[in-house]
Amino acid sequence: MGNMYNDNDQIDSLGIILNAVVPIAAKLRKGEETTGQCPRCGKTMRVSKSGYNGHVWAVCEKCGVLICS
Repeated sequence: MGNMYNDNDQIDSLGIILNAVVPIAAKLRKGEETTGQCPRCGKTMRVSKSGYNGHVWAVCEKCGVLICS
């Protein structure tokens, strides 16, 4: 039993997500949040930067958590 996607699909998906999230996150200060369009499904995606440690979260209203760094 394997994953639903092969490794190349997962890497491609991560690249698409990072290309969408990184420019948005770069504009945020610690403790800020904004919204954008999810690159996977087109629904609303929240991108936030922790006020505590600066970690970035991207959460889609449909897909769930896309990335936490």
